[in-house]
Order: sequence, then C-alpha cells, then structure tokens
Amino acid sequence: MCTRMLPWAVTVVALLAGCGATRNEGGDGGAGADGGADGGQPTPIHFGVMVHLEGNLQLTSQQMFTGFDQSVREVVDLFSANGAKLTIESEKPYAEAAAQWAAGDNALLYSLSQGLGVGTHCDIGGPGGAATTAEFAENKSKVDALVGAENNLGCSGGWGQSDWANAAADGGFKYLDGVVMMAYLGVPQQNRPIDPDTGSPYTDAKIQQTVYHDPAPSDLMDRIYPRLLADTNDLEGDAAGRLLLLTGEIGEVASLFEGRSNCFPNCVLTQDDFDVIVDTVEQAWAAKDHSRFAMMYLHFPMGTLRADAGGTAEQKKQLVTGWLEQMATLQAEGKIAWVTQKEAYEGFVAWQ
Repeated sequence: MCTRMLPWAVTVVALLAGCGATRNEGGDGGAGADGGADGGQPTPIHFGVMVHLEGNLQLTSQQMFTGFDQSVREVVDLFSANGAKLTIESEKPYAEAAAQWAAGDNALLYSLSQGLGVGTHCDIGGPGGAATTAEFAENKSKVDALVGAENNLGCSGGWGQSDWANAAADGGFKYLDGVVMMAYLGVPQQNRPIDPDTGSPYTDAKIQQTVYHDPAPSDLMDRIYPRLLADTNDLEGDAAGRLLLLTGEIGEVASLFEGRSNCFPNCVLTQDDFDVIVDTVEQAWAAKDHSRFAMMYLHFPMGTLRADAGGTAEQKKQLVTGWLEQMATLQAEGKIAWVTQKEAYEGFVAWQ
C-alpha cells in the first residue's frame, strides 16, 4: 500500500524512534520481513472503537430516549454485521434515562447481546481526592445498574488537574481509555512531554486551549502500548500500577485526515479518513515490537452517520462498510484483531 503523508502526522522514521523497552527482549533488534521491529513472531494490533453517549445528552422524555436508543442500536448493528467490535460508553444522562424507561432492554444490553462491549464515559475533571473518586464511582454505578459491574470495567475520560489515576481506581475502574492531551493536566509540568512550538514542557494553557483533544502520547509508537499507572507523576508506566491507561487512540473518525484542531467542529467524514486508519495500522504493524501488547482505537461519535456536507446517512454507512471490509482483510492477514475495550484490558492483563 502506498503510504499517505498527512498534514498532522509524523513520518515513519519518527514513529520508529519511540518503541521503548520491551517486556521480552530478543534477537538483534532489526526488523524481519514479517516480524516487525523486534524480528519476533508477528502479532496483531488489537483494534477497537469507542462510541460515547455524552454528558450533554437531553433525553427528557421516553420518546426522545427511544429514538436515541434506536440510533445507538443501529451503530451496533452496522459493526456487528461486518464482524467488527465496538464499545458503547455512557455518561449519566443515557444511563439514567435507560434505568427509568428501559432497564431491561436498552442499547447497552443490546451491545452485550451482540458480543460487543459496554463501559462508562466520564466527563469528570474534579479537584482530586475523595470528591473526584465519588464522581467516578457515581458514573460507574449508573452503568453497573444496567449491565452489571462485571461488564463495566472502564471509563473514557476523567482527566483533570489531579491524580485521576488513583481517583478512578478508587472509584472502581480497572482502566481508562480515550486518552488525550488533557490527561497531562494531572502530571507535574516538568514531567510532561515537550511542546515542539516552545521547546519546553506543555503548559496548562496550551493543553486547555489548543491540544486538549489530541491523542496522547503524541508519538504513535509509544501510544500503541498501554501501561499501568500507580499515580499521575508521569504517564510512562509503573510496574506496580493499579490502573491500566489504555492508550492507543488515533482520534475522532471524521477528523483523522485533517487533524481535529484543524477542522473541529466542522470535520466531514470522507474516504480520506478511512485511508488514514488503514495506512496508520499498516505503518504501526510494520514498526511495532511484536513481543508487546499493542492497541489502537478510534472514537466514533454518535453523529458520525448523520447527513451533512459530506453526504447522506446512507452514503456514510457505505463508507463505513467499505472501511470495515478493509479491516476484515487486515484481520485475515493477522495485522489486527478486533476487541472491545474490556477485552483489551483483559488481553493486557493476560499478556503480563
């Protein structure tokens, strides 16, 4: 496949620089024809999709809830019909409405029934300590009540200017995903990555005003390796960590070609976005350390299939279906393995 050079992307040479240490080093470090950067037995990149049921949802009547619930089921059907997986992650509004009107038959339960995933969404950025722990626990309890705690192990988001890792773990979560630059707000500034525009570590202002929703860490070949955290003193990983930081996000699907900071909130879904996904998987798979557990995933917002300047809802479904067919080829080649976010967590734990 011809490598597409993107306006926001780093080159493959730069990607190779961030591989880091391996759990099980071997060989001479050179890349084999099929074995990737470590020359070992090829292993797939675990690939997932997040669908967020956001905190600003207005589901104030049963009719409004039923219509929205059906739209979530349609996304589940689109992915499951094409052998793909996703995870529906809910903030409080949907979970509370479902508890009121559809506790025994809702889109979260439907997702589980189709072999797909569920989780929590956390629009949380509190001061830390007991107050933030209570926020995490409250969000988790709302989804637990619908699907069972055993099915709801993780949350997307929760970043703030505090030790969000311990707050989330104390609130009952095993992992956090949807890792973006806002996660560094909880890291002391001297331990943050270097801002290429200034040559100094990222400041709160730069994160909050400009790069807040960019995937983190910024180096893809660091990002594809999830890591355990004992705290947020840094995001490098701790052997004795108690929360899995499920890194590996590549961004919101409709923004992947332009870069979110260049098009939001008017990003338009096109074939270019799906080409970015396939090219990025190919590049990462060729460069990755095959002895390590690797993960990539994207955010598929609920409005992705809505008709807009990019086309009708049916045209967008056709784009997604075509992409999922490409991903099926990558899976058949052993380059990806579809997972829910919970399955990714469980896979990482088993890999350890």
